[in-house]
Amino acid sequence: MRTREPESLLFGLMWVDLTRRDWYHTLRHEAQERDGLEKYGCIEHDGSSYGLQQLRDRRYDISTAWTKRRCGPACGRGGDWAVRVTAVPNPDFEEDGSATGAHGSTDVISLFFYVHSESGAP
Repeated sequence: MRTREPESLLFGLMWVDLTRRDWYHTLRHEAQERDGLEKYGCIEHDGSSYGLQQLRDRRYDISTAWTKRRCGPACGRGGDWAVRVTAVPNPDFEEDGSATGAHGSTDVISLFFYVHSESGAP
């Protein structure tokens, strides 16, 4: 995720279920159709001060929401940022014929959220 402004902050998200033996093959970083994502993309945004994104993976529904409040010249090109990441089990997911999460099983997800400055400034 990024704003349309030059030298903006870049935000990224990776997710994985570390309880799986094959977790290193299922680590997600990019939202791509070939990965079997049912749905992904921006729901709403203005290009500079807020955005809502939704991802529906096989096992999880993940949403991100961010907003930016400009704080004047004292902040330079930046502002105050707030980000919310939500991940819940996909209630429709079935593995081996039984619904996961619906019969007392534990759903585990690890989220890695990161921020990078395009300008290289701290």
